[in-house]
This record gives sequence, C-alpha cells and structure tokens, in this order.
Amino acid sequence: MEKLITRKEAAKILGISLATLDEARNSGLISYNQYVSDGCVYFTHTGLQEYIAKSTHRAKPIEKRETYRNVRFHFTPNVARKEDATYYKQQADSGLGK
Repeated sequence: MEKLITRKEAAKILGISLATLDEARNSGLISYNQYVSDGCVYFTHTGLQEYIAKSTHRAKPIEKRETYRNVRFHFTPNVARKEDATYYKQQADSGLGK
C-alpha cells in the first residue's frame, strides 16, 4: 500500500494552496482517499503524479527573429500617398521645392 499524504503535504508538494487543492479535489481533477473514522482526506503519490500530468501543458515555441531588436518602420509623410509623391516631384522639377 502506498504512503498516504495529508492535504497540507500534498499542497506543499504540488506548490499550490490548500484552497486550490480542495477545489481540484471537489471538481474531480485529483483522486483522494477519505476514511470515515477520522474524516481526514489523504492523497497518494500516484494520484498527485496523475494530477500533475493532467494539469500541465506543453509550452508554445517562441518565434525566432533574425535580430533581437524591434524593427521600426520610418514613416515619411511626404511620400505617404501617390498624389503626394507626384506633387513633390513636380515641385522639384520646377525648382520650387528648393
């Protein structure tokens, strides 16, 4: 028979609070043993391992960038639209833009 673990010990092993442990127990996420004679709730090491396996998920991979810098795009308002580019080109051609 496996060693029985108290609520306090189980919470410490899992790194969660007693309230979170009770919530997981009440929602059926973690298996437990309760003996009517003393009314205490006990957990097994296997039950804790199963809970860890259920509640963990694989992390998403981080996108690799060519550089660690954030690329900033410079916005030039003079050529923001095609009409503006045409206007400034006409100004330069006529010599007024100087």
